[in-house]
Amino acid sequence: MELPQSFTVLDSVELHKTDDDNVFVCHVTGLSDALQSEMREKLVSVCLGLAKAERNLPSSSYSRTLEEFLIRYRTKPANTKKGMIGEFLAHILIRHLLDNFSPVSPFFNMEERSIKKAFDIVFRCNETGGIWLTEVKAGNKRAQTIKQKNYNLLNLAKRSLRAQMMGDENHVWYNAMNGAQISIQENSVRDEIERILDDYLVRAQDGVIATEDFNVVLTSVVYANDDELIVLNDLEQKKIDIENENFFNAVIVFSIQKETYQAVEQFLQSEVP
Repeated sequence: MELPQSFTVLDSVELHKTDDDNVFVCHVTGLSDALQSEMREKLVSVCLGLAKAERNLPSSSYSRTLEEFLIRYRTKPANTKKGMIGEFLAHILIRHLLDNFSPVSPFFNMEERSIKKAFDIVFRCNETGGIWLTEVKAGNKRAQTIKQKNYNLLNLAKRSLRAQMMGDENHVWYNAMNGAQISIQENSVRDEIERILDDYLVRAQDGVIATEDFNVVLTSVVYANDDELIVLNDLEQKKIDIENENFFNAVIVFSIQKETYQAVEQFLQSEVP
């Protein structure tokens, strides 16, 4: 196992990670000013994509994007709200901690106000040009141990990604391509990502796609108090177990623990002018 590192980021996130940046545990102990500022700064690019955020269109202002987020959020059942907040936190923290990763997909479903029916997040590694498909699963610990709940969420993320990759509903690849087109400003990078995703689409259509070709970020968000914490060593072992199944090319495991999702909800609501 890799040497662990532990420190505090954004003033209220206790981070434990391996030295090679492929296993992360984030204990979110509160919403510090630094974390709130990060959410505020990244909201538009998370929801609409980097390219649209950089164009500074009036419809893409912070206040209008926030209003659109809350319109989509308020009507959802509690479990969906937990998932939406978990995915938003994943966007924020993965981008902050893996600074060589750029998102090439928006949080919003651009066709309608339902949740997105595709990969939760698609990242591009700026060093290699490769893409990383990301699935986020969130939920309360309830009667389970924190280890059991976290493992269950990671297993759900793993199964969901494999089902999307191997399924016969090719809209996930079309949605990923559309997301890349509106998320990437630089033409050469956009064309490169579109060609990669188009190749995956063609292989899926021809029934020759293999999950072993893909890099993945399996992400869990456990809502639980700090009586029991996600342990880095347990997460390292879970990553080893997943790798031994030989489902994917490369795996990053990223777990977030936070007491409730409502604090983020209340922060976003407090930002309404």
